[in-house]
Amino acid sequence: MSLVFLSSALVVWVADVVGSLLFATIIVGVTYLVVAIVVYFMSLHATIERISRRLDTVYEVSAAIEAAYRQVVLFVKKVMGGT
Repeated sequence: MSLVFLSSALVVWVADVVGSLLFATIIVGVTYLVVAIVVYFMSLHATIERISRRLDTVYEVSAAIEAAYRQVVLFVKKVMGGT
């Protein structure tokens, strides 16, 4: 809630300086967008890449387990005399 009030006050102040509420809103919005992009690339991007690599590893392990399970099922079918 305090961030909303801070943003509103910032927009009103910039509107007073610039003289237009529309331009003030655009300026504050673009500033927040730039801050969000910087935060993403500075901290979150590395974390997201690390999680993505771990998920790839989990997928590879699950695929290997599935292949091994299929081999065991085929072996048991052959031993039991099935097709």
